[in-house]
Amino acid sequence: MRVDLSLLIASRDLEADLPTLVKQLLAVAQVARAPGREAGELAFEILALDERSRDNSLSVLAMLQTQIAQLAVFDDIAPGSAIREGVAKSRGQAVMIVDTCLDTDYAVWACEAVLGGQAAAIVPGELLVIERDLADRALRRLSGGLMRGQRAVRKDLADTGLAPAFAPASSGGLRARTRRWLRGQASLLPITARAFDRAGRA
Repeated sequence: MRVDLSLLIASRDLEADLPTLVKQLLAVAQVARAPGREAGELAFEILALDERSRDNSLSVLAMLQTQIAQLAVFDDIAPGSAIREGVAKSRGQAVMIVDTCLDTDYAVWACEAVLGGQAAAIVPGELLVIERDLADRALRRLSGGLMRGQRAVRKDLADTGLAPAFAPASSGGLRARTRRWLRGQASLLPITARAFDRAGRA
């Protein structure tokens, strides 16, 4: 099966944030558009790679997995290897990597930039979206987390005279689309209304 977008969570001791983060990733996948396609038409997968968390992250992920068909969980991942393991396991033509809760507007912008032809899109310290060939080339042997992955992608592109996209587009329309989708899905996960509102504002 063709997968347009792989959403990777490099997880370590994220028990408290995982319900919100997974809900945010679902919103991104449902709101983002590829050229010539409407919102909600992307085939996507969510891969959570747990780097031997010491909290109850695995229990939370197991509960979420029963509710979300697109979520796959991988445990006992060696610290510092979640990104390279996730890239190896993912099938998406575009790959997004996160390690904490995110700004959904910027995440939608970054996914749409790469699905639209950019090699990579970066929100420094928050997320990285890259096209398949670049992911395989720059991250398959990566040791480290998101910041190191962002540096590796920037270096790989710089070596060929290119650069990732950095500046997000106007977020007004994206914010409205994302908020509408989140409100419509408010009962999907066991998350309080207050937490939902925080996720939507993030």
